[in-house]
Amino acid sequence: MASLVSQFSPAKEFLFPVVSQIALNYEGSSLSQHPQRSKFELEAGDRMPYFLVDGENIYDQLCAPKFHLLIFSDGQHDSSLKLGAEYADCVELHVVPLYPRVVEIFGSKQSFQVLLQPVHYIAFLFPDCSLDHLTAYFKQVIKS
Repeated sequence: MASLVSQFSPAKEFLFPVVSQIALNYEGSSLSQHPQRSKFELEAGDRMPYFLVDGENIYDQLCAPKFHLLIFSDGQHDSSLKLGAEYADCVELHVVPLYPRVVEIFGSKQSFQVLLQPVHYIAFLFPDCSLDHLTAYFKQVIKS
């Protein structure tokens, strides 16, 4: 099994960064919500860009077939949010430091959150780290 996994290492290292930059997007998707005035370089509907977190590509953390809530933390704000039981089955929480590459990609030096669709396209970006937006998103889009 280990040899099979190591065979995919070159694909993860070289192919994932290229594929993540393909210009497909889901901006018109009903799962993409745009805030009125976005201060980010990326928008809802864009593909999650490739970057490294602690020397590993971000996609290594996004394997579960779920929504992924990424909290990009500047260390100044509380990033210890816990997802309620109502979201545990469909959303996985990740806290990521605001590395210089993340700031460059997203265009924000302050904490923010990104909800990724299971196919790794951005559902929304918000400049705060509360779960209020997540609750509103699921109530409106998923109608649960």
